[in-house]
Amino acid sequence: MQLRLVVEEGDGHALVTATGELDTSTAGLLRSAVRDALGSGYDAVLVHLAGVSFVDSSGITALLAGHRLARRSGRYFSVVAPSEQARRVMTMLGVKELPVHDTTVQAMRDR
Repeated sequence: MQLRLVVEEGDGHALVTATGELDTSTAGLLRSAVRDALGSGYDAVLVHLAGVSFVDSSGITALLAGHRLARRSGRYFSVVAPSEQARRVMTMLGVKELPVHDTTVQAMRDR
């Protein structure tokens, strides 16, 4: 299954909802969506991963790149509601720098 991204505007933030597979062939799409959201002036970018059925290291690298880009520009980035598979890959890879929240409300409160 390919990756589907839907970007919605919130109160000062962009919510990027991903569905499908986040891997080598689709990670660039996520990078572009996050870069575009930050370029549009949003204070925060939240990436919702509940609908992601598969994530590989390229997908995690894209998330980390989005987080670093947001930080460099003084903005906030968070992963929201990652699927069990996404959580497992982040744990296996030892990813600790990504803010992860169960809900968008929690992510916005903690920013």
